[in-house]
Amino acid sequence: MRIALTILLIALGSFSQQVAAENEVDCQENQLSANMCASFSAAKADELLNERYQQLYEQLTKSSNKKRLLAAQRAWLKFRDANCLYEAQGSSEEGGSKFPMEYDQCVERLTMQRAAKIEEFLECTVNGCPE
Repeated sequence: MRIALTILLIALGSFSQQVAAENEVDCQENQLSANMCASFSAAKADELLNERYQQLYEQLTKSSNKKRLLAAQRAWLKFRDANCLYEAQGSSEEGGSKFPMEYDQCVERLTMQRAAKIEEFLECTVNGCPE
Protein backbone atom coordinates (compact mmCIF):
# COMPACT_ATOMS: atom_id res chain seq x y z
CA MET A 1 0.00 0.00 0.00
CA ARG A 2 2.80 2.46 0.89
CA ILE A 3 4.62 1.81 -2.38
CA ALA A 4 1.45 2.50 -4.35
CA LEU A 5 0.82 5.63 -2.31
CA THR A 6 4.39 6.81 -2.87
CA ILE A 7 4.04 6.30 -6.62
CA LEU A 8 0.71 8.13 -6.58
CA LEU A 9 2.17 11.05 -4.60
CA ILE A 10 5.12 11.32 -6.98
CA ALA A 11 2.87 11.25 -10.03
CA LEU A 12 0.42 13.72 -8.52
CA GLY A 13 3.29 15.94 -7.43
CA SER A 14 4.79 16.06 -10.92
CA PHE A 15 1.43 16.74 -12.50
CA SER A 16 0.46 19.27 -9.85
CA GLN A 17 3.67 21.24 -10.21
CA GLN A 18 3.28 21.44 -13.97
CA VAL A 19 -0.38 22.45 -13.83
CA ALA A 20 0.06 24.99 -11.04
CA ALA A 21 3.09 26.52 -12.76
CA GLU A 22 1.46 26.78 -16.18
CA ASN A 23 -1.97 27.94 -15.04
CA GLU A 24 -3.28 30.16 -12.38
CA VAL A 25 -4.98 27.65 -10.14
CA ASP A 26 -7.67 28.66 -7.68
CA CYS A 27 -6.47 26.72 -4.64
CA GLN A 28 -9.92 26.95 -3.05
CA GLU A 29 -11.87 25.67 -6.06
CA ASN A 30 -11.95 22.00 -5.05
CA GLN A 31 -9.86 19.36 -3.32
CA LEU A 32 -7.87 18.55 -6.45
CA SER A 33 -6.83 22.18 -6.90
CA ALA A 34 -5.97 22.43 -3.18
CA ASN A 35 -3.84 19.29 -3.55
CA MET A 36 -2.09 20.75 -6.60
CA CYS A 37 -1.32 24.01 -4.83
CA ALA A 38 0.04 22.20 -1.77
CA SER A 39 2.27 20.07 -4.00
CA PHE A 40 3.54 23.14 -5.85
CA SER A 41 4.30 24.91 -2.56
CA ALA A 42 6.14 21.87 -1.18
CA ALA A 43 8.22 21.68 -4.37
CA LYS A 44 9.12 25.38 -4.11
CA ALA A 45 10.19 24.88 -0.48
CA ASP A 46 12.30 21.92 -1.58
CA GLU A 47 13.98 24.06 -4.25
CA LEU A 48 14.87 26.66 -1.61
CA LEU A 49 16.23 24.00 0.73
CA ASN A 50 18.35 22.51 -2.05
CA GLU A 51 19.80 25.94 -2.87
CA ARG A 52 20.66 26.62 0.77
CA TYR A 53 22.10 23.13 1.23
CA GLN A 54 24.35 23.51 -1.83
CA GLN A 55 25.55 26.90 -0.61
CA LEU A 56 26.45 25.49 2.80
CA TYR A 57 28.08 22.40 1.32
CA GLU A 58 30.26 24.53 -0.95
CA GLN A 59 31.12 26.87 1.93
CA LEU A 60 32.48 24.04 4.07
CA THR A 61 36.23 23.53 3.77
CA LYS A 62 36.72 20.32 5.74
CA SER A 63 35.74 17.11 3.98
CA SER A 64 34.75 15.61 7.34
CA ASN A 65 32.18 18.38 7.83
CA LYS A 66 30.87 17.87 4.30
CA LYS A 67 30.35 14.18 5.07
CA ARG A 68 28.58 15.03 8.33
CA LEU A 69 26.31 17.52 6.59
CA LEU A 70 25.45 14.98 3.92
CA ALA A 71 24.66 12.32 6.54
CA ALA A 72 22.58 14.78 8.55
CA GLN A 73 20.61 15.88 5.49
CA ARG A 74 19.89 12.31 4.43
CA ALA A 75 18.71 11.44 7.95
CA TRP A 76 16.60 14.60 8.10
CA LEU A 77 14.91 13.76 4.77
CA LYS A 78 14.00 10.29 6.02
CA PHE A 79 12.63 11.83 9.21
CA ARG A 80 10.64 14.48 7.32
CA ASP A 81 9.03 12.00 4.97
CA ALA A 82 8.18 9.49 7.72
CA ASN A 83 6.90 12.23 10.01
CA CYS A 84 4.68 13.72 7.32
CA LEU A 85 3.23 10.32 6.46
CA TYR A 86 2.38 9.96 10.14
CA GLU A 87 0.93 13.47 10.45
CA ALA A 88 -1.16 13.24 7.30
CA GLN A 89 -2.48 9.82 8.30
CA GLY A 90 -3.52 11.23 11.68
CA SER A 91 -5.91 13.77 10.22
CA SER A 92 -7.37 11.83 7.29
CA GLU A 93 -7.53 8.34 5.98
CA GLU A 94 -4.50 7.39 3.90
CA GLY A 95 -5.61 7.46 0.30
CA GLY A 96 -8.40 9.93 1.05
CA SER A 97 -8.76 13.03 -1.08
CA LYS A 98 -7.19 15.34 1.54
CA PHE A 99 -4.21 13.10 2.22
CA PRO A 100 -1.90 14.51 -0.53
CA MET A 101 -2.62 18.08 0.54
CA GLU A 102 -1.99 17.38 4.21
CA TYR A 103 1.18 15.45 3.41
CA ASP A 104 2.52 18.25 1.18
CA GLN A 105 1.62 20.94 3.70
CA CYS A 106 3.65 19.06 6.29
CA VAL A 107 6.55 18.65 3.85
CA GLU A 108 6.47 22.36 3.07
CA ARG A 109 6.40 23.36 6.74
CA LEU A 110 9.27 21.09 7.80
CA THR A 111 11.30 21.90 4.69
CA MET A 112 11.03 25.63 5.35
CA GLN A 113 12.14 25.04 8.95
CA ARG A 114 15.16 23.09 7.73
CA ALA A 115 15.99 25.77 5.15
CA ALA A 116 15.91 28.36 7.95
CA LYS A 117 18.24 26.23 10.06
CA ILE A 118 20.69 25.86 7.18
CA GLU A 119 20.46 29.61 6.65
CA GLU A 120 21.59 30.02 10.28
CA PHE A 121 24.63 27.87 9.52
CA LEU A 122 25.36 29.98 6.44
CA GLU A 123 25.25 33.17 8.48
CA CYS A 124 27.33 31.79 11.36
CA THR A 125 30.35 34.00 12.03
CA VAL A 126 31.31 33.23 15.64
CA ASN A 127 33.63 30.56 16.98
CA GLY A 128 32.24 27.05 16.66
CA CYS A 129 30.78 27.42 13.17
CA PRO A 130 31.26 24.40 10.93
CA GLU A 131 34.10 25.02 8.51
